[in-house]
Amino acid sequence: MPEINHNPPGPPCVKREENRDYLATTKFAASPNLMVVFRGISALFLCLIYTCLGVTSLWAQATPPDQHIIWTHNETDLHNLNFSSKRQGHWEPPETIAESANPIIVPTLATRGKDTVWAAWTELQGTDGRLRYRIKQGGKWKPVRGLATATSSDMAPSMIIDSTGVAWMVWSGTDQTDDDIYFSRYVGNQWQPPQRVNADDEWPDILPEISIDTQNQITVTWLGFNGDRYVQYAASWTGRNWSSEAVGPPLSIESQPIIQNFPNFIPENSQGSFLQDQTVRRFKTIE
Repeated sequence: MPEINHNPPGPPCVKREENRDYLATTKFAASPNLMVVFRGISALFLCLIYTCLGVTSLWAQATPPDQHIIWTHNETDLHNLNFSSKRQGHWEPPETIAESANPIIVPTLATRGKDTVWAAWTELQGTDGRLRYRIKQGGKWKPVRGLATATSSDMAPSMIIDSTGVAWMVWSGTDQTDDDIYFSRYVGNQWQPPQRVNADDEWPDILPEISIDTQNQITVTWLGFNGDRYVQYAASWTGRNWSSEAVGPPLSIESQPIIQNFPNFIPENSQGSFLQDQTVRRFKTIE
């Protein structure tokens, strides 16, 4: 199996300063110590990138003026998933929406309008990942549920809500030989059977991100091994299936000034993803 012998692009760093906006204005690259041998199970890879940093977070921009943020944090032997909303210019007190004795990693959010928020994450059971999600409607959270798959381990969910209100989720799933990118849609109060996004080959495909543009075009990007190194690939939804995968835009570690009014209650040294206008970006806070 291929060896990860390069530094995948990391999130921009955000220096925390009291009572100021937080702009992603520096560079971030993964430590060379994060080299691992990829053997068809991406749990170790994701643990090193996310959980070894202690805390993960994700910011979501909803219909103004509401905003939402989700992050994980360890409390003794428990792993908590926390959530807060910003309404009328003020952040509400954080609430814990999930806790587990197992690590909770890579949380994500999706929302369209003011009434519905989706949260999704990976819960590690040993080295295997399980997809979990929860829906907030009418100000109340529904119970935590899982998305059943035929793969042995599922990692790094990413979500959007399309213009019709349908939720889409993509993730990296392994069949114990290699990792592929899968997707499902939530239709009629249930998830459709997962289907592969990328071409079926012998190389691992990991860390997908799904996005939707102003023309309602849905695109998935991910990192795929090409026999020599990891590069970014992309596929777009045609209305019936996914287009053939193509090499995506060049990878960049240059940060963008996208994170504003970062709440002070998020712990230091947190790592996560930023969602604005259905576009996901990673970030990391530093002291």
